[in-house]
Amino acid sequence: MIKELTGNSTASFRKLYEQSRGGIPTAKIFASTNSLPVCTATEAFKDRVVAIPFEATFSNDAPETTSEQVETGIYKLETNDSVIDESYQGFFAFIYQHFLYNVNLEEGAIDYSKEPDYLLEYKEEFLIMTDIFNQFKQFMDVQVVPGCVITLQEVRSAIRQFLKQTRFL
Repeated sequence: MIKELTGNSTASFRKLYEQSRGGIPTAKIFASTNSLPVCTATEAFKDRVVAIPFEATFSNDAPETTSEQVETGIYKLETNDSVIDESYQGFFAFIYQHFLYNVNLEEGAIDYSKEPDYLLEYKEEFLIMTDIFNQFKQFMDVQVVPGCVITLQEVRSAIRQFLKQTRFL
């Protein structure tokens, strides 16, 4: 996903902490990868980024420290719950923004771009058949106001409203 969005195999994550609050983290990033990424983080970002490989195993008997968990590929069971609970908002934000826009992560600008053929095929042949995606797309279409810029905060707000409305479906 990072390579598709940025064209690079790496990405730098900034603003994970609020300077006015003494370096208190304001966000967590969970990344599923097929190989462990090289992390050149400074002390401010140490242990802020958690990489969970695709073939990770979740168990009650997992090692206590993150480094041992990464080394063995066995993670605590509650980590699995956290990934599922925390990642759905990012998943929908990525789908919405990436399918409609090309996001320039360095400048924070959103530019229109032509969708690659394989992305069109994935969207039209697979995602379009899922009820949750159709409901989300219709809900987001309602949120779009012609001539206005949509901010990431508005997208997140719309995602929260959508999830609240569809919670009991």
